[in-house]
Amino acid sequence: MEHKIYIIISLSREIKKKLSKHTLKLPDLPIHWTKRENLQISLSFLGKIKDESISEIINSVEEVSANHKPFFLELNRICYGPTEENPKMVLARGVKSKEIGKLKNDLEGRLLSIPKQKPSIFKEGLSPYVTLGRIKKSDFRKIEVEERPLIDKTISIKFEVNSIDIMECEIESTGAQYTLLQSIGLGKNQEDLEAW
Repeated sequence: MEHKIYIIISLSREIKKKLSKHTLKLPDLPIHWTKRENLQISLSFLGKIKDESISEIINSVEEVSANHKPFFLELNRICYGPTEENPKMVLARGVKSKEIGKLKNDLEGRLLSIPKQKPSIFKEGLSPYVTLGRIKKSDFRKIEVEERPLIDKTISIKFEVNSIDIMECEIESTGAQYTLLQSIGLGKNQEDLEAW
């Protein structure tokens, strides 16, 4: 059996609630809003993984995580993405972080043996983001460019990242359903992990 596997940074219930409140204040848009429980920061999508590879992935992520200490992130803007000129989503963007860039580099470098993995190099750091919603392209295109509502809102949501999660995603009629496979603390060696 194959599983669609993601490595993510989970957000607390409080942060998800804050982001959801911000979306309620945005202009009316033809958009599929992300369910509150699915708000997250994706670090890596591993593709379809076979049962026998899951434990190897967990072990690899544990090894990488042990070498990274907890760090802080800040989400500071809600805007269109990937660019304002080519909007496909509404995002909560974050301040560029060297720590999250290094973590992503190390994860992808360690997981290179997994098919279809191509490492990205984020020497200057990485700007994290949360997908708040995906624009319904056909409806959005009907709105003249100059009439499209402006989405550019300053926010300030700071939080500590002290673990990363390995999630399985299944697409159902009600949308994406995520199942936690393993939560792994940052900066924990093997003895700490066993006690944790």
